[in-house]
Amino acid sequence: MNQHIHIATRFCGPPTSGNGGVSAGLLAAALGCGLGDAAEIRLHAMPPLDTDLVIEHDADGAGRAIDPDGSVVLSGRRVAWANEERRRPATWDDAVASAVPFDPDLHPYPTCFVCGPARADGDGLRLFAGAVPSREGADAVFAAPWVPDPSLADPADPSTVRAEIVWSALDCPSGQAVHVMDGGSAEAVLLGTIAAVRHAPVRVGGRYVATAWERAPRDGRKLFSACTLTEADTGTLVGESSCVWIAVPRS
Repeated sequence: MNQHIHIATRFCGPPTSGNGGVSAGLLAAALGCGLGDAAEIRLHAMPPLDTDLVIEHDADGAGRAIDPDGSVVLSGRRVAWANEERRRPATWDDAVASAVPFDPDLHPYPTCFVCGPARADGDGLRLFAGAVPSREGADAVFAAPWVPDPSLADPADPSTVRAEIVWSALDCPSGQAVHVMDGGSAEAVLLGTIAAVRHAPVRVGGRYVATAWERAPRDGRKLFSACTLTEADTGTLVGESSCVWIAVPRS
């Protein structure tokens, strides 16, 4: 039987396509990535919702997700993790104070599962990372607080959050660190590539901080960012990502 991944409508980014982090996390899991395993996933097209995407595996462990028309939607491979620029995580208090109440009328994707302000608590993640005022220059970061709810639980271990949801929490905050989200730009951004690793389980009901920053100057349409996810009470690093974003016209 062919292996498939399926992105449910709840997990959209733009209204008619899958959230990039969720989509990438599903492919990473299909490639056998568990805790401690890093993968780099490229989005070739907007992942369709409520569609079975067939997984094709290569002999070297890489693979791709194929839509019913035979087009490659996602491709990925396992990689060795080497994040050379890991910034100090924001505190819980800083994340709470810095979170931005995005306006649904100005946000480019107001129904995005992760950062959409039109999504209700318990439906979307509502991660609205804002600049931490006390962090400037080479120490500048954006931060958002997160308490995962039970609807995100892994059926195999209901005390933990599903892997693809963790990938999504490492996705959108990093986009907020490199792009204006409040309608003040003629552009929007879409995830092009994400490399991520989960170091430890994320617990349902736990307090976490997403800390994101720009990791390199913009190059044409490409923007570069990184994100960490830490336990708020201990500072323990549970996941991190490195992302490339593509600027597109805001519709």
